[in-house]
Amino acid sequence: MTHKRFSEKEILKIRNDIFIQDVVPILEKNGFVKSPFKTACFGRTSNNNIFIYEMCRLRKDSRLEFVITKISRYDRYIKIYINAFKPYPPIKSVYSLKDYDSTNYEILPNSGREKKFHTDKGRIKRTTELKNRATAKVNKIESFFDKWYSKYCPYVTKWNGDLYDKNRQG
Repeated sequence: MTHKRFSEKEILKIRNDIFIQDVVPILEKNGFVKSPFKTACFGRTSNNNIFIYEMCRLRKDSRLEFVITKISRYDRYIKIYINAFKPYPPIKSVYSLKDYDSTNYEILPNSGREKKFHTDKGRIKRTTELKNRATAKVNKIESFFDKWYSKYCPYVTKWNGDLYDKNRQG
């Protein structure tokens, strides 16, 4: 029995399709929306070899939670990062931030939580396994945030993402 060799481009498409078709609906069911920031990514970047998806949700206590996904042709996995901030003054909707740059909200050491889903180039026929692993992890997104909050405290930020210092207002 011969095995078909998939190109890196085909593998990238498979991983991206799994994310769009199977993972995004779970995130949306959990209240996440496409990040409204004017600089947010949702799809293929200017580098054709990388997809970045930025999603966020606003919690009742004004915590702004992010799920940022990176799918690269050069990696064999889907990377999902989580992070949280507390905008000040509190916002009523994530869309209040549509005119702001998302860059300051990408302080990665704040989270340290990363999930990876690996694919093996020679075993891409196991797409169903990857889909099942990815959806099972994302179905537990609340537990990932619970663990995050047990270790970290969200930065308090101004709406533009700059850190807020209550001793130096302005």
